[in-house]
Amino acid sequence: MPEKSTPLTPKDGKAISGAFKVDATKKPKTMDMTPSEGRYKDKTLLGIYELDGDTLKICFAEPGKDRPTDFTSKAGSGVVLAIHKREKP
Repeated sequence: MPEKSTPLTPKDGKAISGAFKVDATKKPKTMDMTPSEGRYKDKTLLGIYELDGDTLKICFAEPGKDRPTDFTSKAGSGVVLAIHKREKP
C-alpha cells in the first residue's frame, strides 16, 4: 500500500502531519509512521496493529528499535502500546 500523508492526532488533541503505511497481509499487521514534526520528526516508527470490532490496538517502537512482535510494552523497552475503543453514537 502506498504511503499516505495524513494528520495524526494523539490523545492530547494536537494534530501533527506525517505519513504512514500499513501492510495488512503480515501477521501481525504492520504500520510504519513518520511524523513530519515533533519529537520524532522525519524518523520512522515501526509498529503493529490489530483491529477487532470496535477496538484498535497499536504498538510502536521508538526510532532505531526493532518492530514489536506482540502487543506488550514493558518499562524502559522503548515500545508504546495504545488501545483505542470506538465511541458509540
